[in-house]
Amino acid sequence: MKLPLILLLISSAALADKPKLVLLPLVAGEGASDTAAGKFTSVLTEEFKGRDDVLTLVPAPAAVRAVKAGPKGASNSANAEANAWIEAGKTALRNNELEAAADKLKKGIDAAMGDPASADVPLLVEAYVGLAAAQFRLGNQKDASTSLAGVVRLSHDFQLNSDYPPVFVRELEKARHKLDKLPRTSLSIEGPAGSTAYVDGRDLGMVPVVEENLPSGPHLVKVEGPRGERFGQTVELKSGMSKVRASFGGDGPAPAGVGDPRLASVIDAAFADRFLGWVQAAGAEFAVVGVVYRTGEQQLTGGLAVYNLKTKGFSVLSPLGFDAEVLTANVEAFRFADEIQKRIDNWPGNDRLPANLVTKPTVKAGSAAVAVSDVPLVVPERKAVKPKVTVDAPPEVPPVAVVEQPVNDLPPDEVKKGVPVWVWVAGGVALAAGAAVGSYFAISYATKPVSGTVTASW
Repeated sequence: MKLPLILLLISSAALADKPKLVLLPLVAGEGASDTAAGKFTSVLTEEFKGRDDVLTLVPAPAAVRAVKAGPKGASNSANAEANAWIEAGKTALRNNELEAAADKLKKGIDAAMGDPASADVPLLVEAYVGLAAAQFRLGNQKDASTSLAGVVRLSHDFQLNSDYPPVFVRELEKARHKLDKLPRTSLSIEGPAGSTAYVDGRDLGMVPVVEENLPSGPHLVKVEGPRGERFGQTVELKSGMSKVRASFGGDGPAPAGVGDPRLASVIDAAFADRFLGWVQAAGAEFAVVGVVYRTGEQQLTGGLAVYNLKTKGFSVLSPLGFDAEVLTANVEAFRFADEIQKRIDNWPGNDRLPANLVTKPTVKAGSAAVAVSDVPLVVPERKAVKPKVTVDAPPEVPPVAVVEQPVNDLPPDEVKKGVPVWVWVAGGVALAAGAAVGSYFAISYATKPVSGTVTASW
């Protein structure tokens, strides 16, 4: 046998023997942000990719969301259920039934996200906008911000029309800016030959295809066959590369997907059962899980464990700390990867469950104590001097009066017509948007050295 052929066979055998590893995106623990956990997951991912001579990093399987029941009388199709809920929610919002609108729109969104094969993405975006508007007007600003994040995740460049007040437009821009700072992910889509892939309603072309630079979070994947077949899956992207493999009825049952293992800070028997299916779906032999938590004002700590599919057990690693901005965490990622490689090569045995990955005292951001050393202070002796302090009486401020001014006294070009009435709360003051329909409100005030009148309208 010739030497080149022998070397080729040896190389092929070595490649076949490389263990397959999958990384479950790290979760944010006490005092740490999702952004920090995502950044360290990305650093670890790059470290594992650089070790392709000794192991193979496989994509994490995407998680699938469950579909909730639809409204009474709706079709069995999840798409019809979603549309019915959304239209009912839009009607309730027009009637200022805010709580009912929020409830119906939420159900419509859940149903649409659960049936991406037939989801109407533009209508889904409308539902997120309506839900955010209802939540803002109910005073639930945090929930509203989450809903606006759903808008820009599905349609990054979405713009509101002139019916919405400037305060709401600014909130949408904030959500877009926040989304742009999230960790970027990639999604690989495979399927039967001749099929077309879509992500969030965007046509990506024929499969196989890889979509890069996606923000973390839920995304809608649809694959259409050449004869009208449809496959859909809602995937929860966190970091790194995820994979979706489409299959139509003629090719066997479509994969039901795998649920998110939902790691907290403790690995118990229930998590181990969920994680087993997740690792099998990835086609891996080993897996890494972990949590990032805060242990100092400027320090985070990673608590990781490696999973062995053959022994169906975990081996917990010693925790390592790194800077809170994850700017210099490459060394810790290298040390973690080195230790994981050693345990893959020579498994030390399964650790007893439950196993807590948070093994150091945690602190909240901004609450860490600052150590101060006792240093002798030498101060020259001085005689006390009582300074003369003169305090002037505060100036008189004229009262602020709110007066109603007739519309006819204003220039006709300042009157806006057809603007819906919105009620928003800003800085504790109720603002009536669309007040131009009936009257203008002016603020008259007198201060030195300028006096005048300010007119505000939506």
